[in-house]
Amino acid sequence: MTARYLNPKVYDLYDDPPEYLRRVTMEKVVIKVDGGWEGVDEHIVIIADVAEYYAYEAGNLLSGFRTLGAIVGDWRNIDALAKECLEIFKRVNLEGMRRASRKLGLVPKF
Repeated sequence: MTARYLNPKVYDLYDDPPEYLRRVTMEKVVIKVDGGWEGVDEHIVIIADVAEYYAYEAGNLLSGFRTLGAIVGDWRNIDALAKECLEIFKRVNLEGMRRASRKLGLVPKF
């Protein structure tokens, strides 16, 4: 098992952070993903990935699959993960999240 490196501001969101959060910095979240028969892998989600998800993927009602960074899966799971990453980035790097959102034409309301 690898060590976890979490930004101290993450503990404002969680009393006990979930085990799948491996690393949280100002620019990225490293998530441990169980790929079923493919095994366990770690994926990196950066601020731009979250902004792109909300700009292009979140409103797509035609597909049952969505993408967040390099993670592809059922829309419900990906949507929950995107919301969690958004909350983390709002806590650790609010201005960076706002900047990435504005670059894609979104109007951040946080």
